[in-house]
Amino acid sequence: MSEEEILDLIGKGCSQTLELVKDLPLTDSSRKELAKIMTAFANSGGGTILIGVDKNTYAALGVNPAYNTEDIIKIDKEYCNPPVNPKVTVENVRGNRLIAVAVPRGVNRPYHTEGDCYVRVDKQVFVASHSEMQDMYKKSGSFRKEVSDSWPVTTAGIADLDKKKIDEYLKNIGVEVEEKYREKVLKDKGILVESSGKLVPTAAGMLMFGKDPQYFIISSGVRLVKFQGKNIGSVIMDQKEVKGTIPEMIDESWKFIFKHMDSRSKVEGLKREDYTEYPAIAVREAIANAIVHRDYSIDGSQVRIFIFDDRIEIYTPGGLAPGVTIANMEYTQYSRNKYITQMLMHLGQYIEKLGAGIKRIKSSLKHSGLREPIFFDTGVDFILTMFGPIERQQLPKAEPEVRTQKVIGPAKTPQEIAFLSKESRRDVPQKDGYVNSDVQSIIEGFKKTKNIVPKLIIGAVILFILILIVFFNTRPVDPLALYYRASVMHSRGEYREAIENYSRFIEESPSSEKADSAQYYLAGCMDILGEEVGALNAYADLLKKYPKSRWVPYAYYWRGEIFLDMGEFDNAIAEYQKMLNEYPSHPIAVSAMRGIGLSYYKQNKLKEAIDMYDKVLDIAEASSDGYEYYQIGICYLKLGQKDKAREMFRKVISSEKSSPKIVEQANEELSKLNI
Repeated sequence: MSEEEILDLIGKGCSQTLELVKDLPLTDSSRKELAKIMTAFANSGGGTILIGVDKNTYAALGVNPAYNTEDIIKIDKEYCNPPVNPKVTVENVRGNRLIAVAVPRGVNRPYHTEGDCYVRVDKQVFVASHSEMQDMYKKSGSFRKEVSDSWPVTTAGIADLDKKKIDEYLKNIGVEVEEKYREKVLKDKGILVESSGKLVPTAAGMLMFGKDPQYFIISSGVRLVKFQGKNIGSVIMDQKEVKGTIPEMIDESWKFIFKHMDSRSKVEGLKREDYTEYPAIAVREAIANAIVHRDYSIDGSQVRIFIFDDRIEIYTPGGLAPGVTIANMEYTQYSRNKYITQMLMHLGQYIEKLGAGIKRIKSSLKHSGLREPIFFDTGVDFILTMFGPIERQQLPKAEPEVRTQKVIGPAKTPQEIAFLSKESRRDVPQKDGYVNSDVQSIIEGFKKTKNIVPKLIIGAVILFILILIVFFNTRPVDPLALYYRASVMHSRGEYREAIENYSRFIEESPSSEKADSAQYYLAGCMDILGEEVGALNAYADLLKKYPKSRWVPYAYYWRGEIFLDMGEFDNAIAEYQKMLNEYPSHPIAVSAMRGIGLSYYKQNKLKEAIDMYDKVLDIAEASSDGYEYYQIGICYLKLGQKDKAREMFRKVISSEKSSPKIVEQANEELSKLNI
C-alpha cells in the first residue's frame, strides 16, 4: 500500500475490515487478543490490522524497530488454530514504521483462539453463535454432523484418559481384554479413533474417561446458579462451575441442586415419608439429559442450570437434535451422542432406557403434584423448566438485602423497571401506541352502561372527546420507552432483544440520565450470554463515556470477573485493583479483594494470595463465612506448611459464622492431614 492509501485507511477509523492497534503486543494476554482479531477477520470477510496507530487520535506512532513481521507469524502459529496465514508487511508513514497484517477470509473456517471461535461485527469481536459456526463448517466443506460424538480430540493422546476408569467400565460391561487387543476394543467401543496416523480419544472417550476433559473440550462443563428471587436479575446466593467426566458432572450437579431444595416430611399413621421440593427422579433425569444430549461441537456454551424460588431452568446447548421436535421428542428414540448414551446405559445408574427420559420427568412431576414442565427449543438452546410447589410460586416479591458476602455486585437486570408500577403504567406504549388514562376511564364507564339508547348517545360523545384528546394531546413517543422495553426483555431473560433495545436507546439518547444504566445492563446481557469480549468492550465503553456513573466500580469489578473466568489473571488483578484504588470503601471492595486473592492462587502465587486474604480478614473478619481461612489453609498446604494449614482449617471449623459447606471441606482437609 502507498502512504496515501494507508493514511486514507487510518482516517476512516476502525471498521468491519480494519483494526488499529497502538503497539505490538508484549504480554501473553495481549497476544491472545491480537489472535482473536485475526481469527475473527478470517471467520468473517477478512480485514487488515495496522499496528503502530492510536485508534483514538488516528496518529501514526510507529512500532519498536526491534519487532518485525516474524513476531506476527509466531502469534499466528501459536494462538490461531488453524493458522490464518496473514500477509504481513512493514509500511513507512511519515517517517514512522508500521506493521500491516492483511488477514484473508479463511478457507478452513472456523478458526479458533484458545478454543473459542470469534467473528467480526462492525468494530467489535464476538464469540460466534452456534448457527454461525455450523454455517462455517458447511461452507468450508469440513462440516461435522451433530449426530456423532466420535470426532477426534486431536490435541489429546491415550495418556490423557484414565486407565482405571476405562478398566472399571470394561469390567462393568463384562469385557475382558488382553493387552494386545486393548486398542482395537477401545476403538470398537468409540473411546479411541485413528487420526492422522495415530490413536487419539474421541469426544465421547474424553468426556467419559478423561483425566481433565475440560482442558481439551473447554466448554463441556456445567454452570449452576442459585438465585434468591424469580428472575436472573435476582440476588445470586450461590454458584458453581462443575467440571470432570460426564458421570462426575451429573453427580455434582445433583448435589448442588439438592443442597438448595427444601426437604419435607409427611406422616401417615406410624409411617414417616421424607421427600424433596422437586422429585429426585425428575431432577436427575433432567440433568443427565442436558449433559448427555448437548452438542459438544459448540465452543463457548455450557449447560446452564438456574434455580429460582419457584422453578428450575435447564439450558442444553445445541437445541434438539436433527429430526427431533417438541411434538415428537417424547416418542423418539434418538441420541446426538450415541457413544456417550451407550456407555451411560451400560453403567446403569444414569440412563435406563433411550427415549424414556422426558416421560420419566413428566410422570415424576405429576406424581408429586407439580405442574407439567415446559419445553422450549430456541435452535441454540433446548430449555426445560420445572415448576416447584404452588405455594413457592405464590410467594410475594421481595427486594432482598444485598450483602457483599453473598452477592458479587448488583443484580445485572434492572431493578428500576418503573413502568411496572401502577403510576408509570398510565402511559406505557401498548400494541397500537399510547393509551391515555383519561380515555381508559371513559371507556370503562361506557362498558358499565347497560341500556342501548344511552349507549349510542354516550358513544357519540366518547367519539367526539377522543377526537379532541388526540388533537390536543398528541405527543411524541417518550425516548425512555426503548429503555423500559429493554428492561422488560432483560427481566424476562430475552437478552438478545434487550441488547438490541439498549443499543438503540444509547445511540438515540446518549445524554439521557439512563444512558449509563443502559450501557451497564447491555454489558451484563452480553456477559450472561457468554459473549466475553463483547461484554468487556461494553464495560470499557461505560468507563470511557460515563466516568462519573455509579456503575463504574461495578464495571471494573465485572471486567475482573470476566478476565478471571477467561484465565487472564494479570488482567483480572489489574481491573480489581483499579476498582480498589478509586473506590476503596465501596461495598464490593471486599469482593474485589477476594478476586485478587483467587487470581494469585490460580497462578500459584501462594504467598501473595495469603497476603490478600489476610487483608480481607483485616477488613471483614466479622462477616467472613470461613472462605478466607480455608483458602489460606489450602495455600499453606501447597507450600508444605502443614501446621499452619491445620490452624487455618481449625479456625474455619470453630467459627459459628462459617458456612456448612466450607466447614465440611475444612474437615476433609484436616482428616487427610491427620492420616
